[in-house]
Parts: sequence; C-alpha cells; structure tokens
Amino acid sequence: MKISQLLTQNNAEFQDVLFIQSLGISKTKSGKDYGSGTVITSDKKTLDYKIWDAPLLEELKNAQTQSKETKEPLILNATGEINIYNGSTGIVIRSLFNLEEGQNFTPMNFLTSDYDVKQLLDRLYGVYKSKITPDGLEVVGKILIDPLATQFINSTSAIKHHDSQLHGLLAHTTKMMEIAGLVVQNYPHIFNNDKAKDLFIIGLLLHDIGKTQE
Repeated sequence: MKISQLLTQNNAEFQDVLFIQSLGISKTKSGKDYGSGTVITSDKKTLDYKIWDAPLLEELKNAQTQSKETKEPLILNATGEINIYNGSTGIVIRSLFNLEEGQNFTPMNFLTSDYDVKQLLDRLYGVYKSKITPDGLEVVGKILIDPLATQFINSTSAIKHHDSQLHGLLAHTTKMMEIAGLVVQNYPHIFNNDKAKDLFIIGLLLHDIGKTQE
C-alpha cells in the first residue's frame, strides 16, 4: 500500500514511489553508518526517512552520485515501514529499485502549488501588454507557444529555493515583470525609446525560460 494510506499505522509495510530530496550520513551509538533525509511520496507527502541497512545505504549513495552527474531526479520505487516516534511520522526504507516501464514519474508529479495560475497570468499579461510594442508582442507570441508555454506555466523556479513549487517559474517571472514595469516607469531617461523597453521587458519575461528544460 502507499505511504499516505498508512500514516497512522506504526510499523505498517508500504510500497511507494519516492522522490529522494536529501541524504545525510550519521553514525549510530555503536559507530555504524546510517542514512537519513527527506522524501516526497507519490501522494505529495514530505517525510523524513532512515536507512539502517549498510548495503542499501551504499546503493543510495551511488544512485545520488549518478543523479548529480546526470542531473536526473532521484525517483525510485521503495518498500519499507511506517515509523511513528514521539508523535512524529517518518519511514524506514528497506529496499529501493528503479522505476519500471510505464512508471513515467517526473518531479512535477510530486510538487504542490499555492499559486492561482489565472491570477498570475492576468498579472503577467497586464505588465507586458501595457509596456511593450505590437512588434514586441509578436515576438513573445512566436516564442511562448505550446509545448513551451505549458511547460513555462507548470515549471518550478527552483528545486529547493525561491518559488520551488508547481507554477513557481510563472510566479517568479510575474514578480520580476512587475518590478520591471516599475523600473521602466521610474527611469524614463534610460528607457526613452520603444526598443529599449522591449529588450528589457522581453528579456526579463524569458530570462529563466531554460528552466522549462531542466
């Protein structure tokens, strides 16, 4: 069963897909290494975990190293048990194995969002439609088309830092665009022609567009 179905059942056994967020190595009182960190479950629950098994810990360390080298997210099938201690719920991972054919998980499957997408888009459109020329709007319209437009709306701005949620890139860009609108308004001696305004506003609109491909 999935972790989210077992959260109140101490020692209950689970099988789930986990997005590994971190891995730290500590030592037990007897001097043996154990692993700990945080994961996000397939139902978007963030939990602390521990790994006591030495070969499994080594396996995860190697997978983490490979993940960093390839810049691929560390998403794995896992089995283990629920661990409720002092009122806190975590998990103990007993086994890890690669995703199987048909398990098409990406980081987007694990992320939640506090953002109102329609409100963000209205704010974003409000800035660039009022600040750039028709020619500039035509350029934007040729770049922000599907599938890139949908990726732009759904992407995170970062994994662990600012706007690290679903739709985070849209939220980050919207805030930057609103600041850009104020800059143009308050520095007319710099933005004294249409080309300067277009380059500035469109540049900010697209400054993180590469994150849609990360």
